[in-house]
Amino acid sequence: KSKRDREGTEQGKKPTPAKIYFNAIQICRNHLRGYASDWTSLCDQTFLRNIFDAGVGFYVFAGCATIDCVFSLVAKDAGGAVVGYIPLFVSVKSHDDFTEAAAVIECHQLKRKAEEAEPEFGALCLLVIFGAERKGNEKNLLDKSCVKQLCKGGLVEAVLRIPREDKFGLSDVFASMTSDRDETTEILASHCFVGYELEAKIGKSKEEYARESLRKTRRKKTKDIPVDMLKQLASDLTVKSDKDEMGVNT
Repeated sequence: KSKRDREGTEQGKKPTPAKIYFNAIQICRNHLRGYASDWTSLCDQTFLRNIFDAGVGFYVFAGCATIDCVFSLVAKDAGGAVVGYIPLFVSVKSHDDFTEAAAVIECHQLKRKAEEAEPEFGALCLLVIFGAERKGNEKNLLDKSCVKQLCKGGLVEAVLRIPREDKFGLSDVFASMTSDRDETTEILASHCFVGYELEAKIGKSKEEYARESLRKTRRKKTKDIPVDMLKQLASDLTVKSDKDEMGVNT
């Protein structure tokens, strides 16, 4: 239960939210680290009101555990009066295969951290999964029931799955944030391990090896430079290994 549900109001009667509103026209990076281990400041009503009124959400600092983004929601009663502000904690994942079990673990981590901060009017802990081929059968998918729970001051866990080929192309946009240059750099930095892995994965085709060794979310391109590069490197090492076995100096 939220802090409001446990303590009630000074008048002994709790205001009743009827609707939940979201307001964010801009998202920026918050490099401050005061919320690294304790989310209490992120649940403060003044802080939440300020970012809601400003229409701002933010990415957390690089390396922050558990969450990726924070927004503010407002709860209003039937007459339109503000009851209170609700933190929206978002964790973003991008995987080809993100199981229901993995989603449960991630949501529980979000909820546990939110509970520790004791938000006054509850919180929405949202796991967003981009590009997964698995549709998922979570019971806590983001829907209207989440609003009802928030109106009751609950700490709500929810999952939003964005399919690989979504209507708005969001998964492609998310995947394109990683450039070919980034992956090429990773291959060059790790090239010495390719030969070792090839020996441990006998029977894998070079295509399979290249695709499973790179980032799981692949962009749709006629020419996939990182994959082609890793396939060529695997081929070169295979040829070299064959020559070594025949006693040929290379």
